[in-house]
Amino acid sequence: MSRRSARIPIDCFDDPVFVFDERGRIREWNRSALEASGYSETELESMPVDRILGGAETSTVVDTIEQCSDPTDPVRLESTFVTADGERRPFDCTVTGLADDSDARAGMVVARDASERTELEDQLRETRHFIDQLFHRVPTALYVKDTDARHVRMSDYDIAPSDAIGRTDLEIYDRELAEETYADDMQVIRTGEPILNKEEYNPTDQEWTLTSKVPWYDEDGEINGLIGVSRLITEKKEYERAIERQNERLDNFASIVSHDLRNPLNAAVGYLELVANDCDSEHLPQVERSLERMDALIEDLLELARQGRSIDERTTVSLASIADDCWDSVRASSASLRVDSDGTLEADPERLKQVFENLFRNAVEHGSTSPRSQTPEDAVEHGSTSDADGSADAIEHGGADVTVTVGRTADGFYVEDDGPGVPPGDRDQLFDHGYTTSDDGTGFGLTIVEEIVDAHGWEIDVCEGSDGGLRFEIVGTGTE
Repeated sequence: MSRRSARIPIDCFDDPVFVFDERGRIREWNRSALEASGYSETELESMPVDRILGGAETSTVVDTIEQCSDPTDPVRLESTFVTADGERRPFDCTVTGLADDSDARAGMVVARDASERTELEDQLRETRHFIDQLFHRVPTALYVKDTDARHVRMSDYDIAPSDAIGRTDLEIYDRELAEETYADDMQVIRTGEPILNKEEYNPTDQEWTLTSKVPWYDEDGEINGLIGVSRLITEKKEYERAIERQNERLDNFASIVSHDLRNPLNAAVGYLELVANDCDSEHLPQVERSLERMDALIEDLLELARQGRSIDERTTVSLASIADDCWDSVRASSASLRVDSDGTLEADPERLKQVFENLFRNAVEHGSTSPRSQTPEDAVEHGSTSDADGSADAIEHGGADVTVTVGRTADGFYVEDDGPGVPPGDRDQLFDHGYTTSDDGTGFGLTIVEEIVDAHGWEIDVCEGSDGGLRFEIVGTGTE
């Protein structure tokens, strides 16, 4: 049983209570103190109170007695409660000075477990640190506004917080921009409806931002203001404008090719037919082949213009499925396709199909084993199959009995054949406009492939295949 004081009913306390003498030795304790400490009554008898409250290395509780001259004015302090098995827990202590009949200084300490409080304080400290890091480290404009749209807190991003706290956008920014942003602020605060991903233009700085604003609620569910985030997208907008201008140029180019070149070509073909009816000249077949080649060039130029446009929408495409579908268009009975590994990627299906078809045809058509390089000028002198999708543009390294392999890489996919290949010195020219080793090619098949790859934001490289042929690697596709 605990020692009991005739003057102080310490057992009525739910918290641990220790009464100690002028030397800091425990003289009385209540049941809660006995249970919390883990010591026996014999062990507690005359034990220094600082061994339990504060540990052996401190004497905080005993030293506090000198401050307790008035029993009605206790001293409060934070201490560590050390149990018999060495467990240490934070406790809040209230120390009251006592005086016995001999007027010796003594004291009583009431200890309350502060574990929950300190845990909450630690969580609060971590939360504050997290919020501070959020406002100071994130490279974007983050801000909080009250119900009058005045800044309460903001990151030091595009304007110093000291210049904005307590002010609305109307007092900070140029009116042309501020009137719109302030109206958005009040709309979010009044309606509780967020504004997400709104593009805003600052004419003064000539900058674009992407802004989102959501209501800020208190613990009772009432709107306290708003939380907003704005990030610069000027580079993105400039890129989009550049793409738009590029697409406009491509459209204009396609219009010129389609009409201004096609019309006189059609007229020339018509006149050639009339001439062929009137006379029989050995030069007419060569003229016809030249006109057919011009027609093929026009078709490939139009295809090149179309494939160079930016990609607007992408869907999930299966590598194996699109390879199988495109293989049907090759029409090479003795050639074979092998898909080593499947995967999925996000792409424009029609343009990706053009990539596979052109690479497949490049491998299986025109099976010369001794390719000869031709400049774009040389290529004009030869005939054309007038195949607009690039079937006549195959570099002459493969053959009808070639095996084409498709598979995944760490960050993309590859198309490889086992043909004779192309000398390393010639590989850099494969994607050049008009480069071909075929008498019938226009030299745009692989150029179209490169344009489609670039439009997707990918990269293409060519190297020697595992069996000596050509290997085209497309990387950056995020193939999974």
